Formats: sequence, C-alpha cells, structure tokens
Amino acid sequence: MGQTLAAAGGLQRDLQRELTYDGLRAAEAKGSKGGRRPAVAAAKADTVRTAYLEGRSIAALARDHGVSRGAIRTAIADLQHLGEMEWIGPVGQGLFGATDGGRPSQAAAHAGLV
Repeated sequence: MGQTLAAAGGLQRDLQRELTYDGLRAAEAKGSKGGRRPAVAAAKADTVRTAYLEGRSIAALARDHGVSRGAIRTAIADLQHLGEMEWIGPVGQGLFGATDGGRPSQAAAHAGLV
C-alpha cells in the first residue's frame, strides 16, 4: 500500500511540474517576463545612466532616487565591467599593466599582493 501511495504522489508531482512548465512557456510566448520588477524604472534608468557617465557616484545616485546601491548597479550594469576591480595608487599601477589586459602579473600574484 505504501508503494502505491508513493507512486501516486510521484505521478502527481510529475503532472504538476509539466503543467507549470507549460504555463511558463505560454507566458513567455505572450511576451510576459517573470521575476521581480526593477527598483529603478525604465524611465529613470536613462537618467541614472547619464548621471553615472557624468561622474556621479553610485551611493549619491542611490540616495537621490531612494533606492539601494544594488538597484543602481543593476540599472547601470551594461555600463560597468562587473568583476573588475579598480586599483588605485602605486600598488595598483604595479599590478596592472596596459599590455596584460588588466590582469595581475604573475610576479604580483607570487608576492601575495593579489
């Protein structure tokens, strides 16, 4: 009897999964996009991007628009090279050269500076 109940539960789970995927595909075909709405509306995103390119900081933009810094980063994500760190000062200049594509030199890595 336990096996029968387990098999019925498995069939129900498979059916529910199938119906969920069918609904997601139908919504995508209509043009609906899942997920949470961005905190910075599309109309404001252009203003945020322009201000960022003019030199405003992410923190200042977040304060001005009443959203988190993460929301600002999301709005300007196509303008930033995410994952790259900015190195300031002589240590950063020694680590990154113009010819190595912005990657730390092997000597700097062995010296424990990276």
